[in-house]
Amino acid sequence: MYPPSFPVISTASPRIINITVSSNGDHTFKARCTAEGEPAPALTWTSPHSSNLTSVTNANHRVTKELQYLTHDGKYTCTAVNSHGRAEGSVYFYKFKASNSSFFLILIFVPLGIKVLVLLVILGLTLFPRGPSTAPSILARPQPQDSTYENFDRRCDGSHSLPTEQPAARCS
Repeated sequence: MYPPSFPVISTASPRIINITVSSNGDHTFKARCTAEGEPAPALTWTSPHSSNLTSVTNANHRVTKELQYLTHDGKYTCTAVNSHGRAEGSVYFYKFKASNSSFFLILIFVPLGIKVLVLLVILGLTLFPRGPSTAPSILARPQPQDSTYENFDRRCDGSHSLPTEQPAARCS
């Protein structure tokens, strides 16, 4: 390097160091371009909408120009020019816009509804299986039971006796 006693005269073509887009905090956006060169370059912004306000900061061989209130989607280009050349840098700005139509809600809730319906069907088939059940049903009709005493008061000859009569003799 040169000793500090000798002045250095340097020249450099412009170079874009940084281009950023950020929020102002109040839901508006700004773009900032920083360039360097010797002599300090002049910065200009080219945008889809040309009435944006700008501010310039100059420090040594660096220049920063801010484009305030970005409102339109599109390509924003920063151009740095000095007596030794020209440099450009671009940034694309797009705001996310929420859909006001019900199509977006339908797109989300129809598949969700189908999944819930399938889950309920699977749950129903698991908890209430079809086919014979081993557990007695509350609504089932009671069936008459077969009695072992069904033919107790029959006689061997096929006649019936009343309950007050003597029991019939056993048939052999």
